[in-house]
Amino acid sequence: MKQKKTLILYGDWLLKKMYYRNNFMVCGVHGQEKCGAYIGFLNTIKNAVDFLNPDKVIVVWDGVRDGWYKYDSYPDLKLEKKEKWSLNDYVINNSFYTNAKQEDSACIWDQKIFIQEALDDLCVRQGEETYSEAYDVIAHYTIKAQQEGEKVFLFGREYDYFRSGI
Repeated sequence: MKQKKTLILYGDWLLKKMYYRNNFMVCGVHGQEKCGAYIGFLNTIKNAVDFLNPDKVIVVWDGVRDGWYKYDSYPDLKLEKKEKWSLNDYVINNSFYTNAKQEDSACIWDQKIFIQEALDDLCVRQGEETYSEAYDVIAHYTIKAQQEGEKVFLFGREYDYFRSGI
């Protein structure tokens, strides 16, 4: 029997990497919408699928309140996450931005929604747990899949996987 192959991608990492790498790309009727993140993201998945030919592709996203469960245990994380959550809340609930960081976050958020919809249309599985970081979900899935004999390929920042124990 052929061993099943699963490709798991850390969605937020790849999204931000493609956003900053391809920040010059614009699309839309008037060429005013940034689109480098979703073009780079989807091309990267296509290339990985062509290379690996997996049976299953899963994109895992950080939850909106990622790290919540670790929040009280790690004081350094607490400060970093509070700032990130505040920025996320502001971007999701407002359409006027006062600085470049807010503008970038809003643009990344818009492209994330577009990518998630495109992945749904392509029948790519996605995972997101509101209070968990993506690599915690990836670690949980990977350990279980390997116990069941699946071969798992991870696509993301390698030091995150070392921290999660896989």
